[in-house]
Amino acid sequence: MAGGTECLHEEKRGWMNLAVKPGRSPLRFWNPIPPNGGALRLAEGERELSFFAMNPPARPSFLPADGQRVLVSDHDASTPEARRRLYRESIYRHWSLWREFYGNVHRVADGVYRSGQLTPPQLRRVFKRHGIRTVINLRGPVRKCRLLALEVHLCAEQGVELIHFGLDSRGVPRPQAVRAAHQLLKTVQGPLLIHCKSGADRAGLMSALVLHWREGLPLDRAARQLRFWPFLHFKLGRTGLIDHYFVQAERYLRAHSEHDLLYWTENIMDREALEASFSSRMVFDLLVDRLLRRE
Repeated sequence: MAGGTECLHEEKRGWMNLAVKPGRSPLRFWNPIPPNGGALRLAEGERELSFFAMNPPARPSFLPADGQRVLVSDHDASTPEARRRLYRESIYRHWSLWREFYGNVHRVADGVYRSGQLTPPQLRRVFKRHGIRTVINLRGPVRKCRLLALEVHLCAEQGVELIHFGLDSRGVPRPQAVRAAHQLLKTVQGPLLIHCKSGADRAGLMSALVLHWREGLPLDRAARQLRFWPFLHFKLGRTGLIDHYFVQAERYLRAHSEHDLLYWTENIMDREALEASFSSRMVFDLLVDRLLRRE
């Protein structure tokens, strides 16, 4: 296959495990919230790979044969020259220079950190300073993103596990996504870096789940990871649906202490009704979607 980042496929424990070749670090894919409504889609030529990973794990509708290469990036980062070119294009052509000065990096708990999409120099500094062993990319595999292609290479080079865990920032979390996050956070090895594109919405959602499930904080305190300052999260736009989810969950659990967040999400929550009960403000939707161009 010409160009791109190539991976070899290995199925294990209901995940799509992809080991970068060459490199020491595996890639793990879980993407419950893609545009097509529930399956990760990776394209190779005219073929598409679609699968679910639920509890219990569902069999993928198509799996490549052993050794089959799956394209996870449109960009070739295999040589130093290619990586320098991708970095220059990211910084100067795609207006990412500001990321060198502000990566929205914050400590969540002992051994857990959150950020936006970082540049390679920033990632190296964070890896070294905090001893990061695992990165959870909440954007999923964004094939056209140059910085993400560089992140894939750097994680492989540094021996850091990279997990692609796609989440939605404009909707109430789906039950299967919350269940998968719970399973992931029970088994993932730290120190851990969680990131999305801007580090404001999806990173806040996962950070709140970390504090609730791993640190035992009540939902109202855990949900403080969704604040304008210092995280730049806007709760009055569609991204506020994440806040709405936690508010309604906390309200129910306060009256039903025998249940937990997973029970409410999977058995009580009406996702469509919850989204319909939320009203965003157009000016904030325009700010987030058009001006800031968040995912």
